[in-house]
Amino acid sequence: MRKKKDIIFPKATDSQELFNGEMPMTSINGLGDKPLFEHSFNKAQKLEQESKFNQAILEYQKCLSHAKATETNKVNLNIRIGKCYYSISKLKDAARHYKEAISISKNVKDKDERLHGESAALGNIGLIYSDLGRPDEALKYHQQALEIHQKIGDEKGIAIQIGNIGLIYRNLGKPDEALQCHQQALEIHQKIVHEQGTAIALGNIGLIYQDLGNAEKALEYHQQALEIDQKIGYELGIASDFNNIGLIYQDLGNPDEALKYHQQALEIHQKIGNEKGMANQFGNIGLIYLKLGNPDEALKYHQQALEIHRKIGYEKGTANALGNIGLIYSDLDNPDEALKYHQQALGIHQKIGYKKGTASVLGNIGLIYLKLSKPDEALEYLKQALEIFKRIKAQRQFEMVSNNIKKIKEQYQK
Repeated sequence: MRKKKDIIFPKATDSQELFNGEMPMTSINGLGDKPLFEHSFNKAQKLEQESKFNQAILEYQKCLSHAKATETNKVNLNIRIGKCYYSISKLKDAARHYKEAISISKNVKDKDERLHGESAALGNIGLIYSDLGRPDEALKYHQQALEIHQKIGDEKGIAIQIGNIGLIYRNLGKPDEALQCHQQALEIHQKIVHEQGTAIALGNIGLIYQDLGNAEKALEYHQQALEIDQKIGYELGIASDFNNIGLIYQDLGNPDEALKYHQQALEIHQKIGNEKGMANQFGNIGLIYLKLGNPDEALKYHQQALEIHRKIGYEKGTANALGNIGLIYSDLDNPDEALKYHQQALGIHQKIGYKKGTASVLGNIGLIYLKLSKPDEALEYLKQALEIFKRIKAQRQFEMVSNNIKKIKEQYQK
């Protein structure tokens, strides 16, 4: 029996999806007779646009507690506060404000204002469930929001919800449905000249092509998105574009170029206090250091990512970090420790229904069993991974696993 060599499997990189959060169409009304209210609101909006979310929250809260704030004002303010909390990954606080907005919206007399507020809050709760790895619940909220937007003819809202539904389909391993949604969203955003939405749709289409193994086409879409985000000064979007371009360069075997983009993304997330984004970048930088043969540095970055993901309750990120730590221990010839981390990651991915993550971890567990000279167990896990990658049409990963299985069969003769 010969020892295995040249067996490869994709690392559990964490691409950064960019969801579209929503605000009601109606802005804060009746500010003329409330100069202090108006000052705080305008200051908060400016701070939010500058990605100074904690400061923006304080100013929005001043408006929320104003004696003359109407029910419509309170709906809008709760959604704005929730959106700021979401941007810094404080999901429980964000959910609390979105739910408060829905509750208050029932008392808003104007039908259009009531429906706009309710749909925005519903859609944004869907984003939280997506981040928590609960796609079925997320889909329910996005579909409720979409129905309201279609009912009132709100094209921007329709595009936002179609795009968010597309991201859920991607995570559920349904690239055809996901691509269809993002292309619909792109057409609407371009039609109504919504540049931020256009950039988000372009980036998310790029993610689908990346999943399907078409790096050149993916890079083309991400670069179009980056150009728009830089033009409008949308920092979260710029960071997302840098991240996804970095991942493509990793796929293309150019770690130095990838590292440059991930470090630029990390700097933006640190500047605006976006913990989820910081954790994603720590993880992706860790993967690059592992490729460059520096496992100690890689482990440091992945442990930072794991700590943040656990802190904010982001299960998909937690699983990715656990899996990546497992990869490091595998490279350090500590298969028992590696197996422990991969099994934890597998349990989370299966729990949240993230098929691509499940398949990646199954494959990596297979390779650990190979290190332990257990080729039969290795093949069992790799075949499970192969079946999932085939089902979700992840062609690049499918080919890698197929090659691994072929090599194992050639190298281990009964």
